[in-house]
Amino acid sequence: MAALDVGLATGEKVIVDTRRSGALLLGPVVALLLLAVVTGGGLALLPMRWQPYGTWALLAVVAVLGLVSVVVPTLRWWVSECLITNRRIKTRTGVINTIRHDIPLSHIQQVSRSASLAERLYGSGSLRLTMTSGQVFVIPGLPRIAWLHSLLSELVWAYGPGHVN
Repeated sequence: MAALDVGLATGEKVIVDTRRSGALLLGPVVALLLLAVVTGGGLALLPMRWQPYGTWALLAVVAVLGLVSVVVPTLRWWVSECLITNRRIKTRTGVINTIRHDIPLSHIQQVSRSASLAERLYGSGSLRLTMTSGQVFVIPGLPRIAWLHSLLSELVWAYGPGHVN
C-alpha cells in the first residue's frame, strides 16, 4: 500500500496504512462460487445439439457476470486506501476516476464512528470526522474501527485544532 506513502512532508510519520475492511470481499467470493456452480451445471446440462455455440454463449454470460460481480468490487476494494500520519489523513478511492482527500488533523474537531450490525460482527465501520468548519467527512468500511477511532481521537487531541508545530 505504498501508493499513498508518496509525498509525505518532512517529519511526517505514517501511523496507519490500511484498506477498507476485508469483509467487503465476502460478496465477490460468494458470487465467484455461485458462478462456478452455475458454469459447471450449465456445461453439464447443455444439450449436445447446442454445441459449440451454447458453450460459448454460457461462458460469455458467466464472464460478464464475473466481471460485474467479482472483478469490479475486488478492484474497488483494492484501490480504496486510508493513510493516517501524525499530521493528516489521506484517502484514495476509485478505479477509473480516483478521488483523493487530504485532511489535516488541525482541521478535525471531532471524531466519531458508526457501524451496522453486520459491520460490528466483523469489527469494521465508518469514521465520521467533523471539521472545524462544521462539514462532516465519512470514511466508510474501515477495519478495526474501535481501535482506529481511539487512535484518531488521540491524534486529534495531540495535533488537532490549536496545535502549533
